[in-house]
Amino acid sequence: MIIKRTEHYPQDIDAVWTALTDARAIRQWWVDTDFAPVPGRTFFFQDTPRRGWDGKVTGEVLHADPPHQVRFRWQGGGIDTLVE
Repeated sequence: MIIKRTEHYPQDIDAVWTALTDARAIRQWWVDTDFAPVPGRTFFFQDTPRRGWDGKVTGEVLHADPPHQVRFRWQGGGIDTLVE
């Protein structure tokens, strides 16, 4: 299944890049993580556990072209997700 969603933000590109790729910023608005936009780097996202899911996903950064594009894959809870 492919889901495509496009968002437009009024902030400048550097602010959006930081919000989406800086671990400290991600922790402020979403989940605990050690994410960094470095191709080949592995990372985790830790959310609140729910029934049938421990709240953790692990992934790998596949591509980064700051501040324009980042692509990564994560797996957790039986789901494999590609984000670009």
